[in-house]
Amino acid sequence: MTTTSPAGTFRHRVDLERRSTGSGSRGQRSGAWQTVREIAAEVLELAGRQLENARKISSSATHQVRLRQPSDATLTTDDYRFNYGGRLLTIAEIAPVDGDQYNRELIAVCSEKKT
Repeated sequence: MTTTSPAGTFRHRVDLERRSTGSGSRGQRSGAWQTVREIAAEVLELAGRQLENARKISSSATHQVRLRQPSDATLTTDDYRFNYGGRLLTIAEIAPVDGDQYNRELIAVCSEKKT
């Protein structure tokens, strides 16, 4: 039996952004970020034990974003990020929620990029 989160869990609005494809003269990625769409998510600023566990995945982890799997995109760590009210959250790791065998919900461990 799978469990899904109630709708009220996803109370934050975040922009899902994707890096446009392109490369510079030396082959490095140089694409700008474009908003794919606005999605409903749960954004948690990590502290205490959650922060300690997330830092095992990424030493710079600061946030956890829980969302429903977008039907039109397969999220990857290099090509996507979240824009949460002007705060840029780069994805370090993304995985299905425990117990969700259909991968309907994902948890992304993110680090905030200071501008």
